[in-house]
Amino acid sequence: MDCMVEKNYLDVVYENLGLKSGDYTHLLAKYIVKNIIKLNNNPTKIASLLDVGAGKGIQAAVFSKYFKISTLDQHNDAKKTFDELGIDCEVKSGNLENTSFPFDDNTFDYVFTKSVIEHVKNWEHFLSEIRRILKPNGIVIVMTPDWHSQQKNFYDDPTHIVPYTYRTLDRVLRMTNFSEINVEKIYQLPFTWENKILKIIPWFIRKLPDRFKWKDKKQRNHRVLVRFSKEMMLLASAKKID
Repeated sequence: MDCMVEKNYLDVVYENLGLKSGDYTHLLAKYIVKNIIKLNNNPTKIASLLDVGAGKGIQAAVFSKYFKISTLDQHNDAKKTFDELGIDCEVKSGNLENTSFPFDDNTFDYVFTKSVIEHVKNWEHFLSEIRRILKPNGIVIVMTPDWHSQQKNFYDDPTHIVPYTYRTLDRVLRMTNFSEINVEKIYQLPFTWENKILKIIPWFIRKLPDRFKWKDKKQRNHRVLVRFSKEMMLLASAKKID
């Protein structure tokens, strides 16, 4: 009985924060660890990961199952999440636009940033700072809305500044001296990640005229399958090679 309680403890606590074991944040972390980072678990060495623009720290909390976690954001909102979960995490705040990130050179094995770079005007500083704090051969993972599929609603968020396409994301990573760059478009529908054949479902749905998708913004927010068949994300990875 004790083993069962210990085994499921984090899942119970995560659920209290809206983090069910099969939800998007867990599946995204699992996909990144398996297919991009290709983490080879070594009990004698725990890799470090920084979540830049971590917000409330929900995704970082899930990554803590795999890595030693640090977060950076304009505010320290993530601390409450980590305190509630009992996660030991370094939480720092700072301006992502024009000041040095509060970490030494060559600190992290991995840097993850999701839905952040499109809010940053000074992308060159943002990516250069990420490169600086990565260890040699460290990997950055960048997720941002795909402009081609989201241009109709991209500026519904007034804090969005710079839109990215497949090509522009690849180019800004090259311009900031990253190597081994890979950019892909993904549906925010986890069932399409492991079984590529199932991509036919959102592909078909996104071909439908808009009147078959949603009538208003409220309906759009509730029709998750329809919405995320239409609104794709860019997922990029790149390596720091000196």
